[in-house]
Formats: sequence, C-alpha cells, structure tokens
Amino acid sequence: MLSLLSNVLNTSSDGLFVCNIEGYPILYNEALLEMTNLSHSLINSYVIYDAVEMMAVPKTSAAIVLETKQACTTSIEYEHGKKCIVTATPYIDADNEILFVVSNLRDITEMNRLQKELEETQQIKDMYQKNLEQLRNEIGNQQHIIYQSK
Repeated sequence: MLSLLSNVLNTSSDGLFVCNIEGYPILYNEALLEMTNLSHSLINSYVIYDAVEMMAVPKTSAAIVLETKQACTTSIEYEHGKKCIVTATPYIDADNEILFVVSNLRDITEMNRLQKELEETQQIKDMYQKNLEQLRNEIGNQQHIIYQSK
C-alpha cells in the first residue's frame, strides 16, 4: 500500500510533504526534492525546525501550522533560484488535535519569468505607441507641405 501511495504522490508535479506533529517527515515526493534541491538523506535526517536552523530551507509553512493549528500559505525563494508558493494544511482529529501536516509546493519560477517578460513587452509596446502618436502629430502639423510635385 505504501508503494502505491508513493507512486501516486510521484505523479504530481507539485511538491508534496507530510510531517507528523513533531515535524518529522512521514511522506514526500520527488517533485519536492527537485523544487527544494534537498536530498533524501537531509529530509529524512532532520525535523523541519532543524532544516530551517541549518538554513537548508529559508522557512517552513508546516512549522507555522504546528504552532497555530491554522492552514498557512507562504512564498519561499530557495537559494538555487526556484520560487514556490507553499500551502500547509493541518489534518485535525475529532479532539481538535493535529495528527499531521500536509504541505503542497507549487513552483512559480516560470510564471514569474513570464510575468516579467509580459511587463517588459508591455513597456516596449507603450513606447512604440507613444512614438507612433508623436509621428502622427508631427505629420498632422505638416499638412501644408508638398511631398510631390508634377
């Protein structure tokens, strides 16, 4: 059953991470390793608080969830350049106690690059539009000029 669950988790392009109430990892997928640039051994060896202290990760939404018992969404930029939106959600039992925390990481690096490219293209378009309007005004002011004679 664990093999099936692992295979299902690895079909996701989002990073998935599940930790217990002490911050120890229970499950995670390959996309998480790719996005965070962390190794299996690092993730398996430390609780989430240690990973932040060691500066292996800049911050962790799961730690916030364990402290507040509330879902948390943060933006994290990793040292190697990837930027992710991380949403961590507590799984709470009938006694309102957290059993574990599920974190979902979405890589927004490419989306941010495309947004920047779109903004730059918009600026260039605005500049050309302004220049074109200026040329139209100049031509309109020169209507009395003869361009061609017989």
